[in-house]
Amino acid sequence: MAEEVFNKILQSHTCVHFHPNNCIGIDVQMGIEIPKIAESTFLRKDRIQYKKHQTVFPHELDYDNTDRNHIVVPKNWHK
Repeated sequence: MAEEVFNKILQSHTCVHFHPNNCIGIDVQMGIEIPKIAESTFLRKDRIQYKKHQTVFPHELDYDNTDRNHIVVPKNWHK
């Protein structure tokens, strides 16, 4: 179901920000750590004036939501 939702929104929108929320930790699936909760911001494709991939993570505006363990987004999720 989640894949259907993302496939639909990605037809008309681009993810411009993704940040793991560290309030309840991670889940491990096939050796991959996945945040149980994440925050995403999508922008309509017709509103994007230029595309530039962020190269420094976490972004200077990102911060943990709680004092629990910090969650690092895997490098292969950066693009």
